[in-house]
Amino acid sequence: MAVTRASIAATTGGVALALLLAACSGGAPSEAVGTQPQFAGLDRALAGAVGGIPAAARPSAEPALVIIDGPGAASGSLLAVEIPARGASARLTPSGRNGAVTTWRSVDAVSLSLRAPGVLVATRGLGEDLMIADANATAAALARATPGSVARRHRRLDGDLALGSEAYACSLALVGPERIEIAGRLRHTLRFEERCAGASGENGQVGFTNLYWRDAARPVLWQSVQWVGPELGHIRLRHPGD
Repeated sequence: MAVTRASIAATTGGVALALLLAACSGGAPSEAVGTQPQFAGLDRALAGAVGGIPAAARPSAEPALVIIDGPGAASGSLLAVEIPARGASARLTPSGRNGAVTTWRSVDAVSLSLRAPGVLVATRGLGEDLMIADANATAAALARATPGSVARRHRRLDGDLALGSEAYACSLALVGPERIEIAGRLRHTLRFEERCAGASGENGQVGFTNLYWRDAARPVLWQSVQWVGPELGHIRLRHPGD
């Protein structure tokens, strides 16, 4: 049975109403996420509206969505998302796939796009959105479980709604093996840390750190803490994995 965007959104029922806009710095994320059994306050109903980017201002480079039929929606897989700065959280369902990039959407059209095995490459509906990110090198290195130097380029709208480009030089390091609990099951993972700085003095030397917990045996992310931008800061993700 074909699944429309509306029916996909309806399956989430009473899950959280929105991911809220937050202003926080882009420093290193909290270490506490590494051993938390589960995110606190998932599915909390949050007051207030989410500021979105006008459709006319969105770049044409946004990947086209392919509506997922049966298997993607019927699996019941959910992406748990939290914005620590505001205590906001929600669960997202898969709404489309474009090659290696899967888009996850909430009931109120907030969406995240992740490149396999789970690297954030775009957001919509958060106000300060990451319009598109070239993080192919990071995704490939995590899939191979190979640390090293990687480059990124982020594109976001400035105050004049012009699409700006930000280049980052990053180092992906293997911190070591770590066991984490996901939905009551113990997972054996490899923890990676990605440290990035504005390349060649760009972006006022803005820096950020991303954390990834990759399955020890296969290219799957179970958990991650990833940076959206200087105002919103980091988001925490619990990936469905299976």
